[in-house]
Amino acid sequence: MYYPHAEFSYFLIFYQNLLLDYQAKDLSELHQLKVINSFQQIQIDNTLVRLIAAMGKAERINNTVFPRTYRKALHLIILTFLVFLSVALTDFSLLAETVIITAITIPFFLLEKIAFLIQAPFENEPTDTAMTSISRTIEINIRQLLEETDIPEGIQSEGFYVL
Repeated sequence: MYYPHAEFSYFLIFYQNLLLDYQAKDLSELHQLKVINSFQQIQIDNTLVRLIAAMGKAERINNTVFPRTYRKALHLIILTFLVFLSVALTDFSLLAETVIITAITIPFFLLEKIAFLIQAPFENEPTDTAMTSISRTIEINIRQLLEETDIPEGIQSEGFYVL
């Protein structure tokens, strides 16, 4: 079934909050059953609070919108610099002026392109943060600490860089 992006985001946030609520209830129940003591409950609760704060930070980064005017303004500034540079280099020959302007402005246009590509770090693009790989590595490490035998394989690259 297909869900529009806005509706899917609502369900995702709903289920994240629901899972956190279940974790808090389970933690309270474990404390009441004396499976964990008060100190352990406080430490686990603090870990959950830090997890929620980190999720909130990631969500804010993900929802930050870079307006079109940001990119257009950056492009305009680079072009203005290019014009002033060409005026300043009028004493040089046409060939030398072209080479110098090209050599100086290409890095600026490349930086603008890189900034555009990395402005959304959670969109499953090659330049994004490898969240699935990081999550799997954390899962493997926790399972190893718990001395479990059913440990999943690490995620292999499918054309993207994996950290």
